[in-house]
Amino acid sequence: MATWRFRPKRIDEDGDVADEFFDEVLPDSSSSIDEHHKPLPRFEVKYSTRPAKIKKQMMSHEGKIQLRVEHQGRLRWI
Repeated sequence: MATWRFRPKRIDEDGDVADEFFDEVLPDSSSSIDEHHKPLPRFEVKYSTRPAKIKKQMMSHEGKIQLRVEHQGRLRWI
């Protein structure tokens, strides 16, 4: 059986799995924002996620690598 190497995955409180999660940092609402000079959105890494527990990996018929992840005591394929 082949084993693939991948970046460690993270899981959030909703059970979503990704390489990284980000939170949008909203601008200070007390300053007046001109419609023509809106600041660009800013994001920061969300540190409240935890490492995902990968139980198994396999390749689907379409050639996509799928991971079996444990979340809240349940296993699911991602």
